[in-house]
Amino acid sequence: MNKLQWVRGLQLPPELFGDVSEKLAAEIADSLVELFIQLVQKINTRAEKKVENEFTKELKRVRGKEGILLRLAEAAVAEPGGTVRKVICPVAGEPTLKALAAEAAANEARYRARVRWS
Repeated sequence: MNKLQWVRGLQLPPELFGDVSEKLAAEIADSLVELFIQLVQKINTRAEKKVENEFTKELKRVRGKEGILLRLAEAAVAEPGGTVRKVICPVAGEPTLKALAAEAAANEARYRARVRWS
């Protein structure tokens, strides 16, 4: 019945379902809502895939990032009890770490914005 109320909220002309029983009108409303939900899900999925593909391409264009991240991970695994300053900073340097963090934050913000508008 909530779906029927939602369809009625669309303010369709009253004569549109005038000669249809309440049960049939509810079934029609249910089908319309299901179609709408499927459409929204398809749009969201397409937008997410599009943005993910674009970001994957962008990540591949950034030179050296994967190597830096690999060296960081290896250093962290080699000394799990060490401090960031003793273990991680010597591998990449503080400016590089700040740049990686800033890039990741910017990419996340761009990703969310692009998914919303794609």
